[in-house]
Amino acid sequence: MMRIFALALDVPGTFFDSKIRNPGITSRMMHYPPQPVGERREGLGAHTDFECFTILSQGKAPGLQVLNYGGEWVLAPPIPGTLVVNIADFTYSQDKQKLQVYDPSSSQSIGRGAIFNPILFGIDYYATVSVLENHTSKDNPPCRAPFKAGEDPTDSLQWIREKISKAYVGYEG
Repeated sequence: MMRIFALALDVPGTFFDSKIRNPGITSRMMHYPPQPVGERREGLGAHTDFECFTILSQGKAPGLQVLNYGGEWVLAPPIPGTLVVNIADFTYSQDKQKLQVYDPSSSQSIGRGAIFNPILFGIDYYATVSVLENHTSKDNPPCRAPFKAGEDPTDSLQWIREKISKAYVGYEG
């Protein structure tokens, strides 16, 4: 998958190979129980994913929505035999290729409930993350300084807590 992303970012297909020798990979099972429409929703709300990308099998549950660059929520209906791949926050592309926000618990899935099993794929935590040179210029400098993936220049734990508190309805951490 990273080789496909490399080619899409106009760098050699093997560009990321040295950065994914020991990648961080997380999988979790998420259950959205049926809930009456109009009541406070339980579960994961609108958010961006962290790490590099997420692979998600939607099953038969409709409801995943993506916020497009025009600010409109667009339904991403399940297509049998396919997987959804979300580009996540760890991006080398000056945020040009970044998925903005998605919502796996939209009102279309509330009445029926759903089970999701996302797989989040990250780079080695000792790898340096920096914006690709071919995505910057004199007039468009890098949007962030290089940093080690496991040593985010912000407080990583605090950043993750903030992402969780904003995404999970009812989370107060």
